[in-house]
Amino acid sequence: MRFAAVLNRDGGTLRTLDMEAFSGQLRQTLETAGHSVEI
Repeated sequence: MRFAAVLNRDGGTLRTLDMEAFSGQLRQTLETAGHSVEI
């Protein structure tokens, strides 16, 4: 399955999150499960 993720850096919890680390973890989790993601 293919996913597209739109992450609002200015919204809520994402403001204080390490966006690079989060994006990498999101990608790794989905790819490990056999999916792909465009961030």
